[in-house]
Amino acid sequence: SRSMKTSVQNCIYGFSTYKNNDLKLLSPNDLGRGKMMNIWDLEKITGADIANTLEDRFMGSEELYVRFLKKLLYDESYMQLKDAAQYGDMKGVELKAHTLKGVCATLGLTELSDKFSHVVEMVRHGEQDDVKLRACVEDAGNKLRHVLLLIQDL
Repeated sequence: SRSMKTSVQNCIYGFSTYKNNDLKLLSPNDLGRGKMMNIWDLEKITGADIANTLEDRFMGSEELYVRFLKKLLYDESYMQLKDAAQYGDMKGVELKAHTLKGVCATLGLTELSDKFSHVVEMVRHGEQDDVKLRACVEDAGNKLRHVLLLIQDL
């Protein structure tokens, strides 16, 4: 259990060189309840569409939904997206952003899906400003990190 928590923390914080130190993130402690979060807290904080997602994709099973949310903690797509953007690999940026867009949409994380959708659209429309594209990827990454921190405490 302890090594699993360390592994999750390494995955979440593994892209620490990419994080914005000025970003203020909500955590379960910020809820002022002193207990673990639940999916409905996640919905309130992130704007996720959990009610419809549970019904449409997870047969109403909160346990199954949480299990799939937690798989996102180990996904390396964002780090690969960040690397692709850094090296100007537009095909890689499009592929990884599209992957994350789909995964987030499937999980009902609509605001996060929209962030990655914006990255996909920038590439597909030939956005040539590397600074602008990397800023958009960074913005999506900040939102992803926030969501991952919340999922970790479900």
